[in-house]
Amino acid sequence: MQNFTWKTVFKYRNLIYGLAAIWIVLYHIHEKYWLGIPVFSPIINLGNMGVDVFLLLSAVGLSYSIEKNDIKTFYKNRLKRTFLTYLLIAGPFIVWKYFISQAITPMTVPNFALELSTLSYFWTKEGVFPVWYIPCILLFYALYPALYKLYRKNKLYIVGLILVSVILELFLVEIKSPIIKVTERTFSRIPIFLVGILISDCVKKEKKIALPWVLVSFAVVIYTMGIFPINNLYKYGANIVHIRYCYGVMAIALLIAGAYFMELVSRFKTTNIFIKAFSFLGAISLEIYLVHVVIMRLLTHYGLQHQTSSLVYYAGVTAAGIIVGWGFNKLLNFITSPKGIKQKKIV
Repeated sequence: MQNFTWKTVFKYRNLIYGLAAIWIVLYHIHEKYWLGIPVFSPIINLGNMGVDVFLLLSAVGLSYSIEKNDIKTFYKNRLKRTFLTYLLIAGPFIVWKYFISQAITPMTVPNFALELSTLSYFWTKEGVFPVWYIPCILLFYALYPALYKLYRKNKLYIVGLILVSVILELFLVEIKSPIIKVTERTFSRIPIFLVGILISDCVKKEKKIALPWVLVSFAVVIYTMGIFPINNLYKYGANIVHIRYCYGVMAIALLIAGAYFMELVSRFKTTNIFIKAFSFLGAISLEIYLVHVVIMRLLTHYGLQHQTSSLVYYAGVTAAGIIVGWGFNKLLNFITSPKGIKQKKIV
């Protein structure tokens, strides 16, 4: 394939968003139900890598937005797409948890406000609505204009920030800082987000990806997903931070190999159906992500998670997440776009 470029990889972003969203959902279910199916289970067990894929593609997508819009519009679009979606889905659940189920004490207005704003994550790690990704991505959104400005001045600034973030996190881990216990999931995703900024020009300028790099990407994917899953590194003394960094490398390889494979099979009708189906899911990936958390928490609260077989639970939670997520997406479009203009970008 002579014209395989970074632009080709980004072309499949909605498909990849959809696949990553379902991968994350299955991973969360897998934490409750370990099916032990050969090939399937080890791959699903790596599902939190889907977040790294999200962050990498989001950083690239944001470069288009920051160049197209002024800062005010940039922030407005981010809040409308992410924080408003979070409020619509998580808000009712947090209200129920605090004031109806009375499962939270003390039930104070300040605590409720901190939960609803997502700020509680940065010092409690697990909140009433345990979705760390929202405060993480909102923080990255807030910093993005400054980071992109640095990138435009000199790309080495971003490379330097990657090195600093890695060294600082490893130091905090070494001294067992309480800060890292709370923020580790966000801190360890800084490098992959910054890498997304670094490759944004590669996408826009349609930089070619040489065949040797494609082959290396396939080798990495096959080895770490089929032969030696990354999580096995725990057996050799690796900690969670080391694993997270491996996820970042793996996410890049997965994007290159996946896009190359899709290009090879894109001429088949069945492939086009697959692309359209998961691109649809990609357009509602945030809603699926948030809704499935609510569904699983409600099932656990009412003791219903073990009332059916594992396969039915997998299928039911996934299907419900898609259907209800689609409904919330329609509601968000109605609220933000009175004329019913469909949102197409998820960045």
